[in-house]
This record gives sequence, structure tokens and C-alpha cells, in this order.
Amino acid sequence: MDHDPILSVPPATGPASHGAQVPAVFLQLTEIHATAIDHRLGYFRCQRYVIFGFCPAGGEVVWKDGLSYGFGAGGWQTFLYEIIPTATRHGVFLGNLRSAGTHVLVMDRVQDVAYAAPRAAAEAFLAAAYGQPVPSRACLCSLTGCDDCPMHSCILHPSRRNSGGREP
Repeated sequence: MDHDPILSVPPATGPASHGAQVPAVFLQLTEIHATAIDHRLGYFRCQRYVIFGFCPAGGEVVWKDGLSYGFGAGGWQTFLYEIIPTATRHGVFLGNLRSAGTHVLVMDRVQDVAYAAPRAAAEAFLAAAYGQPVPSRACLCSLTGCDDCPMHSCILHPSRRNSGGREP
């Protein structure tokens, strides 16, 4: 049977093929199943590991899979109303309409597992899994850098970096 790259996870190849050991700071969110929700968040590619984060400036969920990035039109509803409440019950701040949050959602689409992880740890994990350099910007949503982001209430914005990572 032929593989459909849009509807399923392909056979793993490359650096991420054997599965990377997730860092201890990753918190598994057992209520969330990666393969049931990735399309609802706007991800239709076929990489094993995907990071999702909310971009308050654009009002969308931004995804990054180690080889490309994008956003899913309408994925914000699932993220804000299903994912964020689940993470909040575990004491994790994935963001809101005013801030990108301290953590992101990391999915292992082969193992059907979702994690909440600190942004920097998630970026480092994804970079290592795909043999890429760790990005220099602080968040997924600020493609030009946090200094240029219009969301001054975001905890990642330079004007708020000394707030101790508290929610605005």
C-alpha cells in the first residue's frame, strides 16, 4: 500500500528516525493524543516531532517541525479551548491572547504522545532531532525577533523579560 504523506506519519528516516530521548523537563499530557489533534492545529505535514505555540500577535497557532514552519488557520480555537486548559491543569503556561507563554506543545506523532515543554528546551530538542542549529529567537511566533513584536504584554518581549516569567 502506498504511503499518503498528508494523512499519515511516514516511515521514519534521518536523524529523528529512532526517536530522541525527551528531556526530563518535558511533561507528558496524557489527555492529548498527537495523531488526533495535529490536523486540528493546522499541521498537515509528515514529520515525527512538531512544536506548537500560540502567537498572540497573529492570533494563530504556529507550528514548527524541524524542517519548516507555518500556522494553521483556525487552529487557535483548539489550542485555546482544549490544549491550554489541559496544560493549565498541570501548572503549565502555554500562552493566551496577551502572551506567547513559557511553554509550547511538543508532539511525537509516531508514539502518539504530547508534551508541554519550556520553549528553549523544546527548540533545542527539535534542533537536535533534525540535526539543525538551535534558533536564536525566543519564540516561534516572532519571525523577525521579539524586539519587533507588537505584543509588549508578552512575557518574552524585551520590555517584560525581568518579570520572572510570570503571566501578564
